[in-house]
Amino acid sequence: MTTAKNKGQEEKITALYGRLSDDDGVDMESNSISNQRTILQDYARKNGYLHPQFFYDDGVSGTTFDRPGFKQMQELVEAGKVATIIVKDLSRFGRNYLEVGNYLEVVYPTLGVKFIAIQENVETIDGKGTEMMCSSFYWQSRTKPRSRKNCMRQECVWSRAKSALPRLTV
Repeated sequence: MTTAKNKGQEEKITALYGRLSDDDGVDMESNSISNQRTILQDYARKNGYLHPQFFYDDGVSGTTFDRPGFKQMQELVEAGKVATIIVKDLSRFGRNYLEVGNYLEVVYPTLGVKFIAIQENVETIDGKGTEMMCSSFYWQSRTKPRSRKNCMRQECVWSRAKSALPRLTV
């Protein structure tokens, strides 16, 4: 059954991608990867995306795109065999927001690949939710500098408070 969402996808796959960093098991697929697989398969089925194929990286940081499952998926994307990529949320795709932005704003649109992040309600070809994505990238980039600045400010306050306390002599 071809719908408006998957028109022209008859021969292409829908890539479902899951990732979890290195805190879980190395030898076995973790429960979270299994949960991501279920969420992604349900979404693809309910929304009429054809030929779902699941790719995943378990125990690999999202700060790098040098991941076996991602590379395998990306090879199919570059070969023109993928119509849509679906992830549970943007952080599962990657945590290097410059590279994520490059894939979502340049690489995938150039190749005609739709990208969907379920949690953030992002669909790149439709432009749906992209303002939320930009906002997320902005606040993520601001987190570290603000935290460092707040720590320095707190240390200064603590230092002043400590010096104002009477010294105890034993």
